[in-house]
Amino acid sequence: MILENYFGLILFLATLLLMIFIVPLERIKQLFVIGLLGGFGGGLVLIYVLQNIFGFWEFQNRADLIFFLDIPIFISLSWLPIVITFCHLLTQYKNIPLIVGIIVSVPLAAVFIKYLMLENGMLNYVNWNLFDTFLVSIGIHIGITTYMYFTNRLENFKKIL
Repeated sequence: MILENYFGLILFLATLLLMIFIVPLERIKQLFVIGLLGGFGGGLVLIYVLQNIFGFWEFQNRADLIFFLDIPIFISLSWLPIVITFCHLLTQYKNIPLIVGIIVSVPLAAVFIKYLMLENGMLNYVNWNLFDTFLVSIGIHIGITTYMYFTNRLENFKKIL
């Protein structure tokens, strides 16, 4: 592979650029802690537990430039701008199908990214599959949505619920 070791960095930069184009700077500042804890922190914990403790998958060294405790740092860091963008988009719409689409789109994107990594030998699944990835991701994003709702960050939901 031509970009060996750079996948995590490219993924992080792509998600960062997407966030910058979609989310106003003031909203990035407001949602940064949620992105840091729910995105980067959550990514670190999820990978550590599901990979290092349960052994459901294994990232190969060529997946990222930096690893800590076998956790790819840039891949984990990619979840920070993803969660910020996700939370921002949740606050923008009052249409239930659109909100459901936002909640489902991030897990589908995660499945696509994992598929690319599997096909390029950067990730191996052991007693795990892409559907499991989707289910865990949908659970996480429903959890983030629930947190946003109960902390009164989703004023737009009050008009539809």
